[in-house]
Amino acid sequence: HPDLNPTIPFKSWLFPINNTRAPPIQAILNSHHTKPYLAGSIGLSEHLHRRVKVVRDWDHLRPEEDITLNQKLILLDPDTPALADLPSTVREFLALNDDDDDESSLSIQDGPLIPIQFSHSDFTAAYQLDRLLPVELHPPPSAFETVGHVAHLNLRSIHLPYKKLIGQVLLETLPNIETVIHKVGEVTGPFRTYEFEVLAGRPDLNVEVIESGIQLKFDLSQVYWSSRLSEERRRLLKEILKDRDNNDRDIILADPFCGVGALCLQAASRGVRILANDWNPNATAAFLNNMKLNNLESSSSRGRISVQTGDAYDFLMDM
Repeated sequence: HPDLNPTIPFKSWLFPINNTRAPPIQAILNSHHTKPYLAGSIGLSEHLHRRVKVVRDWDHLRPEEDITLNQKLILLDPDTPALADLPSTVREFLALNDDDDDESSLSIQDGPLIPIQFSHSDFTAAYQLDRLLPVELHPPPSAFETVGHVAHLNLRSIHLPYKKLIGQVLLETLPNIETVIHKVGEVTGPFRTYEFEVLAGRPDLNVEVIESGIQLKFDLSQVYWSSRLSEERRRLLKEILKDRDNNDRDIILADPFCGVGALCLQAASRGVRILANDWNPNATAAFLNNMKLNNLESSSSRGRISVQTGDAYDFLMDM
């Protein structure tokens, strides 16, 4: 697609390293006078993963003197006017004098066009999908949940004919994503799981998540998990520890729906006693494994962590 693989000819300024007239390069990069003209300020930059390198080395041979001057090249927006046509305030900042016709003087000069090739992988997923999907399907899907190496989408019905394309764009664009899935149907059943379809990447949903320093491993297809609840877990833990510290007392955290142990293990690592339960045996099996991963087995042997599989009502009544 031509929009996703463009070659952009950037204008440039030649800046001799031993320039004694113009401001230092760093001042040019940071000044409000010149920032709007720099290559990094082009409208396309907000859609790029990699930043355009504005300052580059440039060795330019001057045949009449048979010497090589060490110069820097400052890349500019393609629409930047020539130095002579810049506003007077910018020219004054760059120390360009209208009555100076000495081209050999050590000052900033208009440089050559520098073509830079971009590929689709340089652009964000939203930018790519905006150009690849038909206009009638805009806005393109933008919301997804990241769980370890998996990106999880809930596509609208109008986007389903393009689901493989959408999955491939996300796979090639998102760092550390190796699998893209689409949820089929709703979260249902006693274990609150869902069916899914792999849109791109390897069909592996055994994920690893690190939350507040706790390592969690589980099969996303077998247990309920929501990364969006991570902030709520942090808030709960903060309240629990605040209550313990303010009242100088031991705390017992009873979680009837413990899942793979995210909240419980974070609390246990801070000395809280845990009574955990889940109806899903896959969740409690992952909980026990995660307890080992985080070196919290000793807490279990001392009665600080208790994990059982069963109905939440029975768990609460047994307490």
